[in-house]
Amino acid sequence: NQTQAVEFVAQYQFDWGLRPSIAYLQGRGKNLESEFGDNKNMVKFIDLAATYDLNKNMAVIVEYKLNLLKDNEFTRANRISTDDVLVTMLNYRF
Repeated sequence: NQTQAVEFVAQYQFDWGLRPSIAYLQGRGKNLESEFGDNKNMVKFIDLAATYDLNKNMAVIVEYKLNLLKDNEFTRANRISTDDVLVTMLNYRF
């Protein structure tokens, strides 16, 4: 079995502390020899995020992962999530 992955990320840092980003990630299993087929996407999503630096030590991060996988027999049998995810974080740097 093999995996094949591709990832693209674009970010921009504004002088006033905001860093928006967009990413695309796709991970595919190859030669799986399963009942669902030989080649299947295991991960496929678009990630939209923004980081705002409150000061030199603290940042707020908001991230939304738009899952592009379809809910089907393969994803259910392998417990692969097809849900979108929203994450908020407060990051402190020592």
